[in-house]
Amino acid sequence: MDTRLLIIKIGQSLREVGVKGTLQRVFRYLHNEKRADAFDVKYGTDTAGAIPLWRLDVKSKNARYGRGYGPIAAEVFRSCIRRIEVDHSSCAFVDLGCGKGRALIIAGELGFAQVIGVEFARELADVAKHNLQKLNIGNATIIHGDAVEYQFPDSSLILYMANPFSADVMSKVTDRLGEFCAKYPHRRLFIIYYNPLWANVIDRAPFLERSDVVQREPHVLIWRRRG
Repeated sequence: MDTRLLIIKIGQSLREVGVKGTLQRVFRYLHNEKRADAFDVKYGTDTAGAIPLWRLDVKSKNARYGRGYGPIAAEVFRSCIRRIEVDHSSCAFVDLGCGKGRALIIAGELGFAQVIGVEFARELADVAKHNLQKLNIGNATIIHGDAVEYQFPDSSLILYMANPFSADVMSKVTDRLGEFCAKYPHRRLFIIYYNPLWANVIDRAPFLERSDVVQREPHVLIWRRRG
């Protein structure tokens, strides 16, 4: 347990949502920490549960800006992917803050050319690797590292984020995406942002625009490369 990080995260939560909201977050973690779900029963994997960041091994200087782990509902994720009209076989899927790899497992079933997860908590990265190996998803890669240091591949790209970090890191990641667009002017780019707490940071990027696809899930926003 990282006591220093625990204190930092409590302070952040109090500033963001107050005492009542912080207590609700603690209750959700305690209630869902060991809770299995239908996805893991079906696939024989370990992707369920909720884990606060301070309980994980994170060496990054950006640890204070990270968020705890919690998986997206499988059908919500599949619905998001269906909203984007792109040939999966010519496109990479990247999950920043991939956690235990649930989104990667689903993306692996959808025929993407590459499936890449970036995770700065070693325990989660190791679990994600084990899940992908167990399901023989051969085109998947897990990178144990910091999102702000990740270099996006030379490929059309769907980037997925489930509120993995705060505005400070989101701003740096958006800068990286600007570098990607400048370097690869003919590559398509889509961003799926689940629980989009810092959507305003992405909205400020001049090379991105919100997608006009119809979304049934109110907690998801989608952007695409402008032009």
